[in-house]
Amino acid sequence: MRRSHAMAAVIGTLIAAAFGRIWLSATAEGLPGWRTAIDITGWVVFGSLAASATFVALRVLRAPPPSDSMRPRPGRAAWCGVVILVEGALIGAGGNLLGGSLAHPEWIPVWTLFVVGAHFSPFAIIFRIGAFHKLAGAMCAAAVISALAASLIGAAPLWSILPGLSGAAALWGFSGWAQYRMARQRWLGPPLHSTPARGLTER
Repeated sequence: MRRSHAMAAVIGTLIAAAFGRIWLSATAEGLPGWRTAIDITGWVVFGSLAASATFVALRVLRAPPPSDSMRPRPGRAAWCGVVILVEGALIGAGGNLLGGSLAHPEWIPVWTLFVVGAHFSPFAIIFRIGAFHKLAGAMCAAAVISALAASLIGAAPLWSILPGLSGAAALWGFSGWAQYRMARQRWLGPPLHSTPARGLTER
C-alpha cells in the first residue's frame, strides 16, 4: 500500500479518537454531577491518542514503503458522501420517529450509536479496510446491549450513559489498536477480496 494511504489511516484513527470524545459527552448527560471529571477524562484520552497518532505518523513517514501497492477505489469520495448522507437521514428520521409518534426520546442515543456503527461496514468496502467490519459489529452490539441493559434495569439515565460509554470505548479501542499495528509497520494490506496481508485487514 502507498504511504499516502497509510497516512490517511492514521488521520482516520485521530478522527475516531475525536468522535470517541464526543460520545463520552453523552455520558455526562446522565451524570451531570460528574460532568467535569468526565470532560477531563475525555480530553486526556483524546490528547493521548492524538500524541500517539503523531508518533505513528512519523514512523510511517520514516519507514521504507511496503512492497505491495493499492490503487484507490474509483469514486471513493462520492460513495463516502452517499454513506454519510444515508447515515444522517437515518439518524434524523429515527430520532424524529422516536421522539414523536413512538414517544421514546430516550432511545435516540442508542439508535444513533447503532446507525453510526453500521456505517463503518460500507466504509470497510470503500476504503478496503476489513477491520472496519469489526468496529461496526462492536458498535452495533454495544447499542443493542445498552438498550437491553437500560430496559432491564429501568434507570432512565442509562439510556445516555451506556451508549456514551460504549461508543467512546469502541472508537478509542479501535483507534489505539490501529495505531499500534501501524507503529509496528503492519500496513493496511490488500483489497478485501485478496489474500490478507499483515495489516488492519488481517484481524
